[in-house]
Amino acid sequence: MLRALFLFLLALTFSVNAAQTAPTSLMIYSRQPQPELKFHLSDADWRWLGIKKELTVATWEPQNQPMDIVLAPATFEGISADYLQIVSRQLGVQPKVLRFNSRAEALMAVSIACLTIYDMAKAIEKGMRIDGIRLLEKRGGKSGDYRAEDFTE
Repeated sequence: MLRALFLFLLALTFSVNAAQTAPTSLMIYSRQPQPELKFHLSDADWRWLGIKKELTVATWEPQNQPMDIVLAPATFEGISADYLQIVSRQLGVQPKVLRFNSRAEALMAVSIACLTIYDMAKAIEKGMRIDGIRLLEKRGGKSGDYRAEDFTE
């Protein structure tokens, strides 16, 4: 699960400009104490984080309480904000939250991000494929929980 989340966040860091309207940048507000976590990343991943220094994530309308809450203008709260704050502090990166008007706009940004990754890496491997953008797991909501049959953490 952590790996899937990391890959999704990584894809969003490359490009979020694919939305039809520009997303709103939000400030993170966390009320939780910050526990110590240990991330087991490769040296290459740590170097990449040291260069990037920013972790960009997306949220979209409507709010998904208690996960995502936007009470005050440009303030992001909720469980997602708490976890983002914990992860970004432990990884030593600045979090950046972008609010899209819809889930479709956020997913379009992920698709465009994959094209950006391909464009940057095509000199190394022209035949690579980036595919499989799909829902692996979700919890709550009107339709209930979902977990893809072939999903493993």
